[in-house]
Amino acid sequence: NNKVSKTKEDYLYNYMAKNLYLLQCPISSEYNTETEAEGKTVSYITLTPLAYFNQQYNAREEKNKKSNTTYKMYQTNNSEIFWKKPSSK
Repeated sequence: NNKVSKTKEDYLYNYMAKNLYLLQCPISSEYNTETEAEGKTVSYITLTPLAYFNQQYNAREEKNKKSNTTYKMYQTNNSEIFWKKPSSK
């Protein structure tokens, strides 16, 4: 709103940092990844910072009963695992 002047550092470190705390993306980023379908499985991975309060490796699975789509959610603080290209099918 430009009513209060902010420095770049103040904006990035105090305001935007809270929005960049976790990164999440589909493990296989391809056409129609997020479209729900009967019997489909979609997997996501979340990169958490080292200071994140929950440091354990976390994997969970959820199922949408209406569409019968399964969602697999993985969590890691290892950036090499997060950015690794998935193996070919």
